[in-house]
Amino acid sequence: MKLAHVGLPARDLGALTAFYTEFLGLKRVAQVTTDETGDMVLLSGRPHEQPQELALLTNPEARHIAFEVETLAQLRDIHAGAASHV
Repeated sequence: MKLAHVGLPARDLGALTAFYTEFLGLKRVAQVTTDETGDMVLLSGRPHEQPQELALLTNPEARHIAFEVETLAQLRDIHAGAASHV
């Protein structure tokens, strides 16, 4: 299992996008709007390998963490292990 991407709320989408692109060198991959996220900017430091590593969301209630697994069986094992900790 590995971390795929993270979504964070952003009060000032433009300023935070500028910080991550200008200061940290991430590339702006896309901007979309959904009911769940509000306006959302997708950023990546490796856009050809991982098209989305960070999502900045204008909905203050929106947060998102995505993991990548190799197989459905691995996902089932992780789910079973996590369920035992709840």
